Amino acid sequence: PTSSELKLKCGFSRVDESYMSCVPVRDRGYRWGHFETHAEVVERCTEAVGKLMARYPQETLVFVSHGGPTQYCLKEFSGRKYEG
Repeated sequence: PTSSELKLKCGFSRVDESYMSCVPVRDRGYRWGHFETHAEVVERCTEAVGKLMARYPQETLVFVSHGGPTQYCLKEFSGRKYEG
């Protein structure tokens, strides 16, 4: 959906259409049967969160992901290591 569609359907008022991921994954060669390892997921997610926190230090940020990467990041940022 476009930002206009999101605004109408979901009530979002600020969607940056020009946003480019700060940690691109398309050039990493992932495909069916060749997925990220746990360590790569942790590295990618914490790198992205860290970069955006540094870029917007006084802002409230919302990060949306699947349960696994979210748990990994929370544990990494809280100083606990994922044991899975």
